[in-house]
Amino acid sequence: MKERFERYKKLIISELEDFFSEKYTGNNSINEWGPDLAARLKDFVSTGKMIRGCFVLASYDMFKGRIDSEAIKVASAIELLHSALLIHDDVIDKDELRRGKKTIFSQYEDIGKKEVFPESRHFGYSMAICAGDICIAHVFGILGNLNVESDKKKRVISLFSDGLDWTGLAEMDDVYLGFTKKDPEEERIMNVYQYKTAKYTYSVPMMAGAILAGADDETINLIDELGGKIGIIFQIKDDELGIFGDEEEIGKPVGSDIAENKKTLFRLLLFESASDKEKEELENIFGKKEIGKEEVNYVRGLIEKNKILDETSRRIDSLDADAKRILHELKIDKESKDFFREFMDYNIHRKK
Repeated sequence: MKERFERYKKLIISELEDFFSEKYTGNNSINEWGPDLAARLKDFVSTGKMIRGCFVLASYDMFKGRIDSEAIKVASAIELLHSALLIHDDVIDKDELRRGKKTIFSQYEDIGKKEVFPESRHFGYSMAICAGDICIAHVFGILGNLNVESDKKKRVISLFSDGLDWTGLAEMDDVYLGFTKKDPEEERIMNVYQYKTAKYTYSVPMMAGAILAGADDETINLIDELGGKIGIIFQIKDDELGIFGDEEEIGKPVGSDIAENKKTLFRLLLFESASDKEKEELENIFGKKEIGKEEVNYVRGLIEKNKILDETSRRIDSLDADAKRILHELKIDKESKDFFREFMDYNIHRKK
């Protein structure tokens, strides 16, 4: 699986390097910010896992038995879309680190500091919002120029548009839930997981690859369902790593979800199982801007004491069983099924 992902990743990186070189060579940029952003994006994209782009290619490869240039372009487009969402997400969350490096807004904030701007942080946010918008423009420029059948192109563009819509609305709900003092029901949390993470991380990429490869609608629907199960597992694990992970491995501060009062499944189960005294202490910790190791360790201790990890593991096992059932129904070769099984196992046990 890792070798296959590395092969796909190299194809995507090469495509994006060619894209940016062509886009901002010579007088192609209207000002200095085009080449500047291209250089930052090359580094930003290449340091990621490129899960979404790889799944476009894995899905296409699964049905075609090969990779072609148009599939690579779609994979590159979804990685640019992912970059746009991450750049904006870091502004929303005020995260200064992404993958162990400075976020895009933080990089531009440094420019503001160097030039002694009175509001260097605001300058950084503003530039990052523009950068994300430009990424989205590039996404639909790439898709609009695909050299594939008209019907396939329309379906892929529509799928990307829907995916961006779903993710944006789920992000709005995630932001709202972070600010409100109301405790959402589990169904609402799962809805955020499904549409902020699962759909655009797994369903949309795999469906895009299948559409390009000419898969039938029944197969595409099964892939959508499979992506949903895998994606929710991914998000539950992400929440777990946000509390118990190693900061160097996950590339962002441990406890940031606690500081932002993210309404995660862990938080819901923790508050449901806590005593009145523990709830009072938790309410003082969740949403605290400057959270220290002591507070994080308190939350960790309660999660372990109340066996929250056992409960989330049961949820993951149930989702994994559903995913394996769907995978069994898919009419694909054994090698492709083995690839997905290996990834699903990695997804459950990953450390970053």
